[in-house]
Amino acid sequence: MGQIEDNQTFRSIKSEKKMMKTYLAPAISLGILLMTSCAPEKPRATKGQLELNSNPQGADILVDSTLKSKKQTPVILSLSPGTHLVKLSRDNYLPLWRYVKISAGRKVTLNLKLTPVRGAVLINSEPVGAKVVMDGKNQGITPLVITDLKPGEYSAQIEHLNRAPRMVKWTVNGVRPQKISVLLESDIGVLVLKTEPSRAKVYIDDKICGFTPYKTELQEGRHNVRVKLNGFAEAKSAVDIVRDKTTDKTIKLIRLPGSFEFRSSPEGAVVYINNRSYGKTPLTVPDLQSGKYKVRVEKSGFDSISRDAYITEGRTNVVEFTLKRNTGGIDLIINPPGVTVYLNGKKYSTTTEGESKNLSKVIHIRNLPAGTYYIMLAHKRMVPSTKKYKIVVKKAAITRPKPINLWVANSVLKVKDEPQIIALVYEENDKRVIYSPEPGVKITRKRSEIELVRPLTETDQ
Repeated sequence: MGQIEDNQTFRSIKSEKKMMKTYLAPAISLGILLMTSCAPEKPRATKGQLELNSNPQGADILVDSTLKSKKQTPVILSLSPGTHLVKLSRDNYLPLWRYVKISAGRKVTLNLKLTPVRGAVLINSEPVGAKVVMDGKNQGITPLVITDLKPGEYSAQIEHLNRAPRMVKWTVNGVRPQKISVLLESDIGVLVLKTEPSRAKVYIDDKICGFTPYKTELQEGRHNVRVKLNGFAEAKSAVDIVRDKTTDKTIKLIRLPGSFEFRSSPEGAVVYINNRSYGKTPLTVPDLQSGKYKVRVEKSGFDSISRDAYITEGRTNVVEFTLKRNTGGIDLIINPPGVTVYLNGKKYSTTTEGESKNLSKVIHIRNLPAGTYYIMLAHKRMVPSTKKYKIVVKKAAITRPKPINLWVANSVLKVKDEPQIIALVYEENDKRVIYSPEPGVKITRKRSEIELVRPLTETDQ
């Protein structure tokens, strides 16, 4: 009986489990369905992005022929998926079009370079061969094509020999070339020039042209005329030339009593006539009465010269002098380069590098009157910082003292187990270093004993 009850109990439990599976399975499925339907659905991207950059920036943007908003580069646009036509435009630059394919949820970047607008102009003239001048610079000869013009206003002066100049203006708005034609009118008139007496030398606008009577063609406008004739005062006049007309001009010359023309070698000598100073050679002294004059010339560094000279009425007497030097000079060699040289308390020069960095070029001092001179040398790293020398200069001689070698520190030097110093290094190679820590001391060290040697700089103390 006990076994039968146990079997019945087992079947009862098994039946209840089966019923629970039958009812629980649909309930669990319904719960899962309800949970799924209540969870928020993740949104799907419906547009893409276009990042636009341009060089230069600030370009207007047109997408698919529509300007939806006033946007300029750089910018990021949100666009529907598909192919779009993008246009960039900016003042003084050519418009730029690009096709771009946009995908949902994706970003496309475009970096575009705009091309500047450049124009061109053809300038022609009648007659051809005219010079074109823009902003004071000659651009060439007509017919002339000028390219690579930025947008804006331009002007040019058109010039041709014996033609009135013309100013032209034009504006560049785009790439379309322009053509400018200029008719240049003649601006020539005629000058007939006479002098009393004739055979005077003629200068027009400071250019020698011929002798009177003289006839020539000139451009319209004012011209400066100058005439010269021996025995007569030079005459100057201004004449106004009118195109297609003849201008007659007669100049009466004034006879001169006589004149001196002084020349000297070298030039620049002061001229004295009867002990009165008249100026420096080359020199012309007009309006002098005929007769005998006492003439003297003087120039610093040269011996003065005196002589008698004569004036003939209506003539120019040329008086020439060759001066002999009465000065001397000094040739100095001062090492090293960079030393300032003073002559009698005034700065004269600074020594410069010669055949090597430690040798200086020769300093040539000339035109010194005979006497005693004082040379002072200075350098901030020299010991002592200044030195003075006395030099005697003789007439017509060059004094050449022995080369002066100064102690001037040129390097920073560090010997092992010794403090770093500033020294004068004479020689440096792979085997040894020869240096001087102070004037009068010269030391030779093996290269292995030297930790540091380098040239001095402005920041070194």
